[in-house]
Amino acid sequence: MHSGGASGLAPQFATLVSAASLLNITDDTTYTLTVAVAYRGIGHSDGTISLLAGGTSVASISTGSLTTTFTDFSTSFTTAPSGDLRVGLPLTVELRVNGITDFELEAEFDNVRVDASPAAAPEPGAGMLVCAALGVFGARRNRSAKR
Repeated sequence: MHSGGASGLAPQFATLVSAASLLNITDDTTYTLTVAVAYRGIGHSDGTISLLAGGTSVASISTGSLTTTFTDFSTSFTTAPSGDLRVGLPLTVELRVNGITDFELEAEFDNVRVDASPAAAPEPGAGMLVCAALGVFGARRNRSAKR
């Protein structure tokens, strides 16, 4: 029985479209997953894109109701500079599609990209600016205390 895309109904069917382990997680790194997703059928369908560390979800995003136009969806997470328990675990991308009936499991995933970048470090100038501000504040405080 086809629902015709009736809204308000919870997905009854879900299927894992793809899961692929890409690399091992390292410390002090931001991982960003971006996927273009579209719906190619009739009715209602949505998807979920996830990053997993050792099989446990660390970041995911739901696509909501899909359209026939490809739209980018992104999710990310950052590991700690040191002592992060996820370091060394395999990073896996998981793509799922949900529908109210099994007939509606018709999402398309394209242009899957994973970026692993060093976590953002503060600008060197920002640290110097903070030190200068503290120095000025300290100097003013000393002058006030002497009066």
